[in-house]
Amino acid sequence: MVKLTSRKGPADRENSRYYGKITGAPNLARTAVVGAGLLCALLASCAAPPGYQQGGTEAPEWDCTPLDPLRGQLPAKPCFRATLSQHNLVTVEWRVRNSRGLVYLADALGPNYIDPGYQAAECADGFEGGCRYRQRVNSGGFHRWQLGVTAPSGEQLFATTELTVPAPFPPRLTGGGALDPLAPQPVVVSWEADPRNAPHNATLRSAWIAVQDPETGRWPVGELWPRSGDRAHYTVLPSMLDDAGELNFVARDCRTVANTRIRLCSANSWAGLYSTGDHFLADNPLYIDGDKELQLTFTTRAGQERELDSASLLPGGPVRTTAASISLAAPNLTAGEHELTVRSCTGERCAAPHTLRIIVDSGVSWETNRDYEEDFYPAVAHNLFGEGIPLDITWGANSGLWLTREFTNSLTHVDATGKLHVYEVPLGRRAQFASANPQRVKPFAINLGDQGRVATSISGLSEKVIEAHGKLWFTQGGDRHKGAVQGGVNYSRIVSFDPAAQDLAVTAQDDRFCVYAMPSAPDAADGDNHVLSIAAVGQRIWVSEMRGLRSKRPGAISAFLPDAVHCSNDLDYSDPRALAGIMSYCSNGATAADGCIETWPIANAKPAMLEADPTDGSLWFTDAGGNYLGNFDSRREQPFKLHPLAEPSRLDWSIRADADAVYFVSFFKRTLYRFDKRLQSIQGLTIPSRATQGAKLHTIDIDHRTRRIWFTLANENPVARKPDAATIGYIDLDSWQAQVNGKAEKVRGVVYTGLQRAPYPERRPHRHQGFHGIAVEPGTGRIAIATMWRDQVTQLSPRPEFYGAD
Repeated sequence: MVKLTSRKGPADRENSRYYGKITGAPNLARTAVVGAGLLCALLASCAAPPGYQQGGTEAPEWDCTPLDPLRGQLPAKPCFRATLSQHNLVTVEWRVRNSRGLVYLADALGPNYIDPGYQAAECADGFEGGCRYRQRVNSGGFHRWQLGVTAPSGEQLFATTELTVPAPFPPRLTGGGALDPLAPQPVVVSWEADPRNAPHNATLRSAWIAVQDPETGRWPVGELWPRSGDRAHYTVLPSMLDDAGELNFVARDCRTVANTRIRLCSANSWAGLYSTGDHFLADNPLYIDGDKELQLTFTTRAGQERELDSASLLPGGPVRTTAASISLAAPNLTAGEHELTVRSCTGERCAAPHTLRIIVDSGVSWETNRDYEEDFYPAVAHNLFGEGIPLDITWGANSGLWLTREFTNSLTHVDATGKLHVYEVPLGRRAQFASANPQRVKPFAINLGDQGRVATSISGLSEKVIEAHGKLWFTQGGDRHKGAVQGGVNYSRIVSFDPAAQDLAVTAQDDRFCVYAMPSAPDAADGDNHVLSIAAVGQRIWVSEMRGLRSKRPGAISAFLPDAVHCSNDLDYSDPRALAGIMSYCSNGATAADGCIETWPIANAKPAMLEADPTDGSLWFTDAGGNYLGNFDSRREQPFKLHPLAEPSRLDWSIRADADAVYFVSFFKRTLYRFDKRLQSIQGLTIPSRATQGAKLHTIDIDHRTRRIWFTLANENPVARKPDAATIGYIDLDSWQAQVNGKAEKVRGVVYTGLQRAPYPERRPHRHQGFHGIAVEPGTGRIAIATMWRDQVTQLSPRPEFYGAD
């Protein structure tokens, strides 16, 4: 897919800055569409599966029209294309007329934006003065390039082309798992290369397995492991595990391309190792009725015996056993919450305990073994491309799904037909030197641990996406910690995208985007707003400003009127004069109508996620510090109302509201809270999970028709000890409301199983899902889930008997 656009402008020097207008027909600008037809066209073949067993072919004959900035229109067959040959040799070709001596070739879809840069417009070895750029790539993936052509009189023309380079298939790892902390032994991890890749009898110098150093996390240069046979394994020593007793073993399949030194590698394969004692084989917390004996089982893989202890359930003191189960008498199972621990022991040496919470007669009835296909048709998985971690998701009115991703600079769309589009969010450019390639600005910061905070062009915070005023709205921001940024700043941006608008041919950036640049926080000089969430009330757009998760700086809630503020798509964040012209905080009696942003600071809370109340127009917000549920209304004399939690929570995050209540989550405690508006009281329900590590309560959404609140349980560990613990579930809101009103005995909840059967992408085989955002489509009950480790959107369609007929 190629788009040409023209822009007339003043004459410029030879290496003028090329940026902006790229791709397709109106409403297809700067977007990638992945489908069988496109991939076949790009690779010139559909006969082979997407491994590197097929090397590609030389570019076919080219029936096209050269790019001519004086024409100012899109040719039917423009001369700009990318082709693949010799497995990993990408050739980008162009033909131009009426151009200056140089064109500009850019990386049009980050995340690092390493541009090929200025290239000769015409070369002697092609028709119509054609020219080309060649690049060897060392990994598979999606690529998009942008070409800028300028006429001597200043007219400009821009085009894009894109290509998917098939990656080798990853190796299959076996081994890993649990180590006995009381008698640690080396563990062997073995692998088998996928037979669709290079032959197993290939020489070690031409095809090998690369193993990431378990202790440093680096890929050792020159360390080549055989792809099969007696030596296709690695011995992990107990001393290699980290301080938490864990290790993620990573390997990939690599080869060199004939007659080159360039290697082409698969995606990573993972195996987890962890030093841990025994644990219970039960939901945690375990909700039970207290009128009968309870039989509990646990693992017996560590130590010589197990020691169980509970102050309330084992009043006689700790019990040691070599059995794999224990019976708890009904008289000891009194109403309320109990804790029971198990730890592995050998003599006087014992491992760390595993604690099971047992909640007796709680008033909650959980069904935790319900297969999702009892209520839904088999899952559909939309495989993503490009970079970034799937994070939040929403349904657009008649326009499919919209997705934000962490650590990228794009907006992803799955349209109503299932096709995938990726739109690059505008970034300004600047040239440091007269002859240098113009570089994209770096308005954000990312925390690299020991390396500190560094400047970047990709957003580490894209926590929330909503639809309002016919547009998609989301936020971008940098690192939320404190400290100086090496060589840059740490600003936040608010972005809108209008899918119904036209991408005009006379502008440099995608006109469907409008970027609103946030000013520096009042107590900072280089950004540090840490804008997280976004909401719309009336014509105003509201955002939460955390201003440092662990800092003592006051957070804030702020608002502006988009119609009163200009877009800052091309802002140069290194230019103080440009920064002086962006939207500022209101002062001296000014309001949002004057084109500034109004802000209300709050000293004793850290606003995280926002939710507009559907009845009174106020804003509810979670406190990332875990101390309050907040309500904000600028019309009140005291805009903030804080409702304290009975005990501190941990990273309260996702939030939803209906006419009766406000619902919000504690990410780490895996607790869903309900604030009753009438009673002004907070009640919490902890979601059960069989995961022994990593399961967090991530996101919630309400299906108002069926009165269900849906949630995702995320496991963000790269290797999950229990892969199917990443799942979804719901709580029936009518039963919860009835119990609050004294009209029902039990709140009904479901946690599903079986979602791990959803198709996984071939480039990420056998990965667990790590569910993040969840969204329910109004009127249909279809559910969409941002799926982290598989890099997918998982979509579920309810069966009629579950959702109900119209």
